[in-house]
Amino acid sequence: MKIDNQLHFDATPAAVRAMLMDPGFWTQLAIGRVDHCDAAPTSDGVTVDIGVRSPSQVQRLTGDVMSATLTATWAAAGDGWGGPVAIDVKGMPASFSGTSSLTPDDTGTAVVYQGDLTIRIPLVGATLEKKTAPFLLGVLEAQQDVGARWLAEHA
Repeated sequence: MKIDNQLHFDATPAAVRAMLMDPGFWTQLAIGRVDHCDAAPTSDGVTVDIGVRSPSQVQRLTGDVMSATLTATWAAAGDGWGGPVAIDVKGMPASFSGTSSLTPDDTGTAVVYQGDLTIRIPLVGATLEKKTAPFLLGVLEAQQDVGARWLAEHA
């Protein structure tokens, strides 16, 4: 299933990249809609272990919390940053593979996530993708809410 999501932050692409690489940002994210979140910066990105409440349709596979590992890297691209992003869901043959870009816009930075959410379970995979997509989008939306506050305090 194609995922195409855009966020906006009132800060420079470099400041947004620094935020996304900061474990403190991810810790604040865990206070909201996310069950748990542990982040570690890498030389060019971040690795995050994250958990959200599982949809009822997959709880027998994942338990009450669906845990995943997000890996993102960014390299300079024009006036911004861009690179691959991947999410692997633990306990399920599910993943997200795509890109994220941080580019300047009129009032700050546009952060765009594009890629494919895939659940490899015969006959029901596509149905589960549709039911799981809102949870992935919820994590992205949480980034928007928490990120605006984080940048106001740190940028």
